[in-house]
Amino acid sequence: ADVQDIVSAAGKVLITFTGGSLKADAVTLYRTTNKAIAEGNVHILSDQDVLEGDRVDFDITAKTGTVDNGKMFASRNHFYIKGEKIEKRGEADYRLENATVTTCDGDAPDWRLAGRELDVTVDGYGTLKGGRFLVRDLPVLYVPYLIFPAKTTRQSGLLFPRLSYSRDKNGLDVEVPFFWAVSESADATIS
Repeated sequence: ADVQDIVSAAGKVLITFTGGSLKADAVTLYRTTNKAIAEGNVHILSDQDVLEGDRVDFDITAKTGTVDNGKMFASRNHFYIKGEKIEKRGEADYRLENATVTTCDGDAPDWRLAGRELDVTVDGYGTLKGGRFLVRDLPVLYVPYLIFPAKTTRQSGLLFPRLSYSRDKNGLDVEVPFFWAVSESADATIS
């Protein structure tokens, strides 16, 4: 690469942009390819979302890249996500290796979902392979493969069914609720 096309900064680097900032020990920008590498205590704030990691390698125009030993906080749905490697593959597509997900604040969450591999599309669905549900650090449930919704917008559809049993009345009862997003400010649940 041409030396004039490379911009480097080291030592408590701060880059501000519309809606956020990037802090790191060192940042290198390759202007011809729009690639950037941030290394050492990387902290990216974008709107209310936070991304931290040891090293972030990303494409500024495609908005794709990878994070080593990364932590993310998605403010819209209050998710904390960690992974040995976080890969942003598209506008809303992510892949994580050795990942954990929780909605609990703090360093010692009450619960978390952990897995060997996590693929998720925001406002779509996610898949978890080699998953475990942990309460504190105690594994409670093992799930070899799980598909789950990763919706951030309200949508009509079936909710998780509720099972009950009564000896003196009807025996086994299954209730399947349906959520109806009537409008932006109104909804109904029918069972």
